[in-house]
Amino acid sequence: MISAFYGKEGNGKTIEELMDKKYFSTIPEFHKPCKKTIICDTAEELSEKICCFTRSDTQNDEFEIQYWPLVKCITLKVPNSKDLLEYVVLVDLPGNGDCNESRDKMWKKSVGNCSAVWIVSDIARATSEKECWEIFDSTIRLFGNGGECRSISFICTKTDIIDKNKKEDVPTSILNRNKTTKDKVRDKFEKHKEVKKHFSVVKDVLEVFTASSEEYKNEVHLGKEETEIPSLQGFLQNLNNHRTRTSDYIHRAYGILSLIKGAKNCNMTDINKELCHILEKRLKVKLKSIGESMEGSCEEFVRCLSQGVQQSEASCEKLLDTVISPKGKKGGGFHKVLKTLCKNEGVYKKRAKKNRGKEINLNESLASCMRKCIDEEFKNMFPNDKHGPIREQIEEFTLDATSLIKEHPSMELYLTFLMEEERDLKAELIDELREKKKKIYFTLTESILESMRSSYEKAFNHSGKDSLKRMKDELHQHVKNANIFQKAKNDMLERLTELKV
Repeated sequence: MISAFYGKEGNGKTIEELMDKKYFSTIPEFHKPCKKTIICDTAEELSEKICCFTRSDTQNDEFEIQYWPLVKCITLKVPNSKDLLEYVVLVDLPGNGDCNESRDKMWKKSVGNCSAVWIVSDIARATSEKECWEIFDSTIRLFGNGGECRSISFICTKTDIIDKNKKEDVPTSILNRNKTTKDKVRDKFEKHKEVKKHFSVVKDVLEVFTASSEEYKNEVHLGKEETEIPSLQGFLQNLNNHRTRTSDYIHRAYGILSLIKGAKNCNMTDINKELCHILEKRLKVKLKSIGESMEGSCEEFVRCLSQGVQQSEASCEKLLDTVISPKGKKGGGFHKVLKTLCKNEGVYKKRAKKNRGKEINLNESLASCMRKCIDEEFKNMFPNDKHGPIREQIEEFTLDATSLIKEHPSMELYLTFLMEEERDLKAELIDELREKKKKIYFTLTESILESMRSSYEKAFNHSGKDSLKRMKDELHQHVKNANIFQKAKNDMLERLTELKV
């Protein structure tokens, strides 16, 4: 990081020297609590200006400052794109295991907030490139049960680049390869069984697009529709949902105006006591029904969680050894890995170019048994691609204020306001349900990390002869005696109870 920003001049400097304002002359915002804003007329100009903030491979013979180690996030705002992007944010994630720790954490959080995930790959490598499929496998839980993804799209790019010496004419060659690639991608996707634990119907989740921006602009061999860029634009327009947003604003304003008008036309002390009593009674009955329904939904989940605890306790030695005593890993080399893993509270990221970004996570490994036991039931309770039993209870809830207007016409404006408040409250509860279910899902790993923290510290402090064995013994002893799986279960159920309340 220091080499990228300071070059050779940065070696050996103190913090005070490194923070000298002369190094930040072109980015004075670094020393102020504000964002740096860059405005450009063309994409090319913008790309050139932000290159030093995004790329780590731009170093020439003459040293140029690269700011990417300091940058967590860059936000691009595209003008005149209301149809596609008014209510849509496209997040370009750097891939699994970014070497910048803050960006790595940020992208994991971001992918959990995505309602759709696009995997983008050059069509020539779409089925053969391991990296995108490995990222997909290792992060499915982040946007599946632990997120809110409702659809996955595999986008094959550069479809216009093709061997033009073939006997077929170029358009036919492109379209035939596109069809073949789509079939291969779908077949490969079907083999990723882990997806079924996070989505209800696998075949409806994945869409495959074969896109060419060059052909879209120039139309040399393909028509615009055949480039599938319009299909991607249509996808974004459906996400944009402008009408729903506008409708929500209108309903909210209508409810507030009804209350204001009602307050002018009627003295609050004249509010019908009989009407209040009816509404309170309806509310009580509905709340009781919701409570009973949620208890029923949670019973099976609790059973699966308890089963997970039993399996974890029975196989905890094996779960541990998979990570801290892997086959073929012995001696001094693995000693450094385990030492780093303990230092980083159970997490080790491989830095070798071949496996860069692959993560060893002992906390996740220990939680894996419990997670497998609950995944199916968790998906049934909190599905991303349809309404689950808890959300259905919220959707179906109503005090049916409309039915009371005929009997109490003088209270129509108040009842109208009440209906709009009910609509708003249900929308807020659905948003809250979505966020809380993510926290519930990751409680297992968080709880196990908390339980293991002291043993990581003790294991890290072992040094000298046989320290590798003593580190392993420390972790084994702690897992055996600390009751970490039962605590993880209790912590998860506590969060579930909070959600129910």
